[in-house]
Amino acid sequence: MMSSTISSARIEVVTPLDFGTILISDHTNKSRIQIGVNGRNLTSGSVHLVSGGQAAELIISSLPALYDISVSTSIVTPLLSHSNLPVQGINLVELEHVDRVFSDAQGNAALKVGGTLEVDAQPSQYPDGTYRVWVNIEVNY
Repeated sequence: MMSSTISSARIEVVTPLDFGTILISDHTNKSRIQIGVNGRNLTSGSVHLVSGGQAAELIISSLPALYDISVSTSIVTPLLSHSNLPVQGINLVELEHVDRVFSDAQGNAALKVGGTLEVDAQPSQYPDGTYRVWVNIEVNY
């Protein structure tokens, strides 16, 4: 006889991935901004980090105690959206995180997630405001 128990971990977002307030000084050039899990933020091209910019901090709970956990992510919608409409030319192109975390004696693990945005050259300016993107985080144990 074989039995199995299906359990699921919970992921709490302590701090969301935040690219901060950015300024695109020349929208006709391709640019990138990277928010690293180590606290280091890099820009290239005509995008400048004015303020903020931090990696996401997540707590994964309801895990087996003292267990090796595999972590994977995928970008659901690479185009960022503004006012719930996708904006062509601003894309989340990469997520940065460790591939494995270890749960503590209470079945909790911490995970940081950074990312890279790519801003394509456009003939017109991007609208000011808040942009959003959706990603999946999967834990296997």
